[in-house]
Amino acid sequence: MSLKNNRESQEEKIKAHLLKHGVITSWDAISLYRITRLAVYIHKLRDQGFSISTDMVYKNGKKWANYVYKSNA
Repeated sequence: MSLKNNRESQEEKIKAHLLKHGVITSWDAISLYRITRLAVYIHKLRDQGFSISTDMVYKNGKKWANYVYKSNA
């Protein structure tokens, strides 16, 4: 499989996850799909017209981003 096909496959996994669950974190992407560059795919999906907000979470001295899909419906 070429690198380009792998990127497309990873992007499709992120898109499918967002459509099904509505939210994804970097930890979700890593633990479920072994995808370490989530922000790249979020950026690409936004460029395609997907409405995805970034909600920062601060808990127990740690912070992370929740990427939340906002349905256009």
